[in-house]
Amino acid sequence: MPDAPLNVYKITKGNDGKALVVGKYYGIRVACQNDIGVSEWSPILKAVAAGKPGLPTSLARKTETTNTEIYVSWVAPTTTGGLAIVDYHIFADQG
Repeated sequence: MPDAPLNVYKITKGNDGKALVVGKYYGIRVACQNDIGVSEWSPILKAVAAGKPGLPTSLARKTETTNTEIYVSWVAPTTTGGLAIVDYHIFADQG
């Protein structure tokens, strides 16, 4: 038997009619309806509204820096956008 088609629905507002809040968890469930009636509700899915993280701060050159290596440190952003920080991208300009 082939897989049932996947239904996708974009949620942009909570039940209060207001925009989703970054970092806030929402309980999402779904029911279906046909000409006979409405199904029971699905189990609740907990999902977080996520956005971009804040800026790292306190970028500093460490004293271990040599003529061939530069060591830097920073403080992680206080706002993560609702998800864990999984990587940092570091750019070294020769200018």
